[in-house]
Amino acid sequence: MYMGGRRGGGGWWLFEFQQAQQLDDSKGSDVYDKNEKWHPPELGVLKLNVDAAVNLGEGTIGVGAVIRDYKGDVMGAMAKRIKGSFDPYIAECFAIREGLAFAKESFLHVRMVETDSLRVVNALGRYDKYAEESLILDDVKCLLLEADDGSYMFILRNGNRASHTLARFALSLSSPLYWLEESPGCISHIVASELLVTNL
Repeated sequence: MYMGGRRGGGGWWLFEFQQAQQLDDSKGSDVYDKNEKWHPPELGVLKLNVDAAVNLGEGTIGVGAVIRDYKGDVMGAMAKRIKGSFDPYIAECFAIREGLAFAKESFLHVRMVETDSLRVVNALGRYDKYAEESLILDDVKCLLLEADDGSYMFILRNGNRASHTLARFALSLSSPLYWLEESPGCISHIVASELLVTNL
């Protein structure tokens, strides 16, 4: 594990945004059984799970990101607190961008991204350059292209518990935390239980 502030090239980091209008964060009703649990990626592929937590009272968001391989082993993880009064939808957009930026700067070649925000997945599919989140999604699309045209998909919260827990943990941090080839202690039990289920 290591701590840090701003890492590497600054092009991927926080934009100045005005406070967004309060919007419902649609977590999706059009889901399938295969989305209920976390599943490992194929051999040779890394999967990134991301989530965001919002503290409107303090004007901060927490971002959690977990990168795992085909065996379910954690290759990288991040917990980061960002200042800004953003609604849940914008926070989820930040989570994908920050997670992909962390993967890039850590030389972890992610090919799959999962989020429990169906609204973000839909926004990436029907991109609107005039939307307030368009600058963030521009970065996301560029990072996905750099990852050999990586894919993104929706997963239910139950399949995204590791990154959700890290996002909530991130709200308490004063500096970002990063892990490489080790699992953060606060999600070790989740990673172990999900690995056990996938091996049944």
